[in-house]
Amino acid sequence: MRKFVFTLVLLGLALSLTWLGCRPPEVEGVVINIDRGLYDKALEVAQQAIQKYPNNAEAWFYYGWLQGKKGNYEEMAKAYDKALSLNPDMPVKLEGQKLPAKMAIENTRMRFYAENFNSGVKIYNQALQTDDPQQRKALLEQARQKFLNARTIYPSRTDYYRPLAVTYLQLGDTTEAENLFMASLDAQPKNDSLVVLVGDFFLQAGKLDKAMELYQRALKINPNNVNAYISLGELEAKRNNWDKSVQYFAKAAELAPNNAAVAFNVAVSFYNQERYEEAIPYFQKVLKLEPDNEQAVGLLAVCYLQTKKYQEAQALLEEATQKHPDNVDYWNYLAIAYANQNMKDKAEAALRKVKELKGEL
Repeated sequence: MRKFVFTLVLLGLALSLTWLGCRPPEVEGVVINIDRGLYDKALEVAQQAIQKYPNNAEAWFYYGWLQGKKGNYEEMAKAYDKALSLNPDMPVKLEGQKLPAKMAIENTRMRFYAENFNSGVKIYNQALQTDDPQQRKALLEQARQKFLNARTIYPSRTDYYRPLAVTYLQLGDTTEAENLFMASLDAQPKNDSLVVLVGDFFLQAGKLDKAMELYQRALKINPNNVNAYISLGELEAKRNNWDKSVQYFAKAAELAPNNAAVAFNVAVSFYNQERYEEAIPYFQKVLKLEPDNEQAVGLLAVCYLQTKKYQEAQALLEEATQKHPDNVDYWNYLAIAYANQNMKDKAEAALRKVKELKGEL
């Protein structure tokens, strides 16, 4: 493999040597200034070169590359397209290497693309972590511009669609977000995870029928897509169709038995239908996977009380109040569990704790 690569390098050098003598002086000046790191001067000379030699692919390449270094990606893209239309195989010099223009353009496009895309992702994540609305918006705008730069640099790629769409969504521009989400589906129609993501967008936007259509589409592509079943469960929950919601969540739980979030959704669906007995094993499963899930503890306690499992409630809540002594609900539920077992003194002590935490004593 090393010998093969070395041979290619030698061939490239041989080609460049035969071509070097035909390089116009203005283009040679561009290369010299680039080698010296004088990029502003190089750009000035490159502009003269493309005006004097409008059919020289090498001149257009350097002009485009220099515009890219300055962040002028639209100019870069136009110059690169011009170079490719003139002579995609024209040898050019890039960072000490001689490459065909099409390869050099591909390499630099990918580098500029990755720089902007990765920067956009980093800034977007920073935006989500700030509580200051103005700073958050400013960061989102910066992220949006980075993703737009990526699109300008390499418009035929599709991986910028989703981050740009969710950035627009965070900025409140649902129209542009929807356009990008649909464009991403056109680009990757068989990507079931993407189909679910777009369905989630429509679910959040309140377009439940469209969301349903996309979730069903995802399941046709991949019948075992857990997220599609979870989202369908959430959709039916929004419609208060709890029976259907439970069916979808239960299917997700079957496919992902160690997913606490899925088990929690099933439990809550049963809970909202006052099917407390059926909710209990799912809340128990959540706590097995996530022992410190305070919300699951509280809801499981209610289920125990509603089904008159007072001893189970007592055991659960005594441990919970040890871990979380300031949780008013835990103490209140514990008082109920004690009272229903005729533990009057303990019930009164628990109620005093409730009053103490509420500042009523």
